Amino acid sequence: MLIGASGLVGSKLLQQLLTWDQLEEIVLLNRKNLELSHPKIKQFEIDFEDQSIYLDKIKGDLVFCCIGTTRKKTPNTDTYRRIDVGIPKKAVYAAQINKVKQFHLISAIGADKNAKVSYNKIKGESEEVCLKSSIPSIHIYRPGLLIGKRNETRIGESIFQKIAPFFDLFCRGKRAKYHSISASKLAEFMLKNALNNGEGKLIHSYPFSKF
Repeated sequence: MLIGASGLVGSKLLQQLLTWDQLEEIVLLNRKNLELSHPKIKQFEIDFEDQSIYLDKIKGDLVFCCIGTTRKKTPNTDTYRRIDVGIPKKAVYAAQINKVKQFHLISAIGADKNAKVSYNKIKGESEEVCLKSSIPSIHIYRPGLLIGKRNETRIGESIFQKIAPFFDLFCRGKRAKYHSISASKLAEFMLKNALNNGEGKLIHSYPFSKF
């Protein structure tokens, strides 16, 4: 199950999932179905506010939740929280009920439910929802700046991507977690964790390869 297949990490993850022979089926939950066709893929265009849809659709072995929005697209804090916290919360609840074995969540560096910055606070709240669940295997990913081409234009992010190599030189030791990472590399790491099939609740940050 992949939620957020149209995003930067979600799209890269989908590409890699299609090469994974062990998968019999990949179910995509979308606000709007993607223009793609593959014998392993099933797509459902859903209302993310409807809990019953999650209970009906989120079944199987593992869930990747790559959903997220931005302040530019969603300036209202309540709406922002309904997306970045509400969707993972509904998905986690359904995954518990339907005995899903693994749940993978894309968060962000600096996530903290007690943070004063709303972005970090909301990301922290979405993490807490996952960590409190009874799902045997929980993986939370806290990337810094994601490198890759998005379907939408984010001018500020595009600028930071160009200067990231310079700032990465200073991301060492305790500051290593702020290092940028390509969306493809993060997706690759997520897939490796899924293949390992270990139990536990883990939070991953850069350098992801050390885990």
